[in-house]
Amino acid sequence: MKKNLLITAIFVLIIKISFSLQLTGFFPFSNNLNDLSQNNYSANLVGNCALQENSILLPDDNFSYLNMSPSLLYGLNDLTINFKIKFNNLHSTGTNPTNHIISSSNTNLYEIFYCSYQQNLNKFYVKFNGVTVGFTPNISITTSTWYDITIVKSSGFCKFYLNSILLGSTFTSNNPLFPAKFIIGQEEDCHGGCFAQNQSTAGNLKELVVYDDDLTTEQIINNFNCNLISQASLLNGNLPIGSTAQINVVINNILPTNYLWQTDFGLGFQNLIDLNQYLGSNSNSLNVSNLNFNNHNQNFRVIVSNSLCTDTSLNVVIQLNQTCIKTIYDTTNVTIIDTIFQTVIDSSIVTTYDTIYFNSQDTIFLTVYDTIFQTVYDTIFQTVYDTIFQTVYDTVTIYITDSLITKSNQLTFSENVKYKIFPNPSIGSFTFEISDFALNESYRLIITDNLGRVIYSELLNNAITYVSNKNYSRGIYFIGLINNENKISAIEKLIITD
Repeated sequence: MKKNLLITAIFVLIIKISFSLQLTGFFPFSNNLNDLSQNNYSANLVGNCALQENSILLPDDNFSYLNMSPSLLYGLNDLTINFKIKFNNLHSTGTNPTNHIISSSNTNLYEIFYCSYQQNLNKFYVKFNGVTVGFTPNISITTSTWYDITIVKSSGFCKFYLNSILLGSTFTSNNPLFPAKFIIGQEEDCHGGCFAQNQSTAGNLKELVVYDDDLTTEQIINNFNCNLISQASLLNGNLPIGSTAQINVVINNILPTNYLWQTDFGLGFQNLIDLNQYLGSNSNSLNVSNLNFNNHNQNFRVIVSNSLCTDTSLNVVIQLNQTCIKTIYDTTNVTIIDTIFQTVIDSSIVTTYDTIYFNSQDTIFLTVYDTIFQTVYDTIFQTVYDTIFQTVYDTVTIYITDSLITKSNQLTFSENVKYKIFPNPSIGSFTFEISDFALNESYRLIITDNLGRVIYSELLNNAITYVSNKNYSRGIYFIGLINNENKISAIEKLIITD
């Protein structure tokens, strides 16, 4: 799910689900029968019913079942029951064949709630307090396939969902349930017994969840798709240097949840721990304190998981305000004043004043005043005034006044030479002609790409030179003519088209 979002304040992940939902029981059946809802309802295996690969194996017989505590359903009116079922055999022969998944009864009215699938009629049936309703599936029900089933009782209406798709809604009973038995895998023809093999469920069941509330369709879809987290949202505010960014995640899940915060400094997301700036790395709220320039444009995300699934949030980016940090791309005629941590890339005619930690790459006609800690790469026509700790790489025609230069690679211009380049633009082949070529002069023709890398170099012996290379990529190149005194006699822009 995941786009970058920019924060200039505390940011919060907004939910799509109501927190009025009450979790009554949660049984993942992950190699045990524990109720993870913290209500600690009981469950026990009867007959040959067994735990199998994070699910309950329901044998094809007339005596095995999973016995659940009836307190899970006792007194519930609006409710939601969700589980996953896989049929290993579908009964379709004998007397009243069915595949009974859930049966709940009391001593007066044998089955007050049940759920079953009848293959002969291709219908799921649900009963609430003596009223039975049927729902036709939108897909074929076969063996060896897991199906996600959600049953909702809302203001007396029974809603049936198959793989998060609503199959129908029909009124049944607006009275609560008061069961004395709650079993999975058999049909009760009498209270707590009278089972028939061809009415049992032969298969596997897992991830049983009971809510004391009626989930909406949106909530059911979110649960089915494991959308534990919704999108992010921004609040107004400031994040200056030294402040604290608080990232809160709110989830649409009421099951027991784990949190893992991660950050990316450009080398991929790494897990965070509570150390130095970070606090709350395994909670629903992460604090990043004492913000500094290293936190500018820092990416964060959180991984949320429960026993059923895992979801990852949108990436959220911290950006500091107070425009001390700035990057300029592909800009002409730029003037920069009083800026810290400035990067200029692919720009022409740049003038900077009072700038600290300045980095320029692939820039033409750069003039710098009163700048500290400057690094310049592949720049032509640079003038520097009052600059300390400057490093210059591959720069042509640099004029330096009152500056401490740690590295410099300089060339200077000689008098202009008359020349022609044609065609320009070209497809990679062109002619370079020197109008006043002298035999006593030696020239070298060089071609550089827009990163300053030399991609062609040839000593010229004639007034006319034909360059043929169809392998140049589309873009802008620079042609230079250097004489035998290592002075530049010409510089021209060359455009290569498709």
